[in-house]
Amino acid sequence: MVYSHTGGTEVKHDNLQADPHVLVLAGDTTRDRGLAVVVEGSPCR
Repeated sequence: MVYSHTGGTEVKHDNLQADPHVLVLAGDTTRDRGLAVVVEGSPCR
């Protein structure tokens, strides 16, 4: 489970209301090695 927070007056809040599909990318900054993680889903309360 991934947790994120946004306030009702933030642009992120408006974007999630318009399109609730979420993609989270995390990884190592090393170009030729390391681990990249992609999490895809929809937000819920």
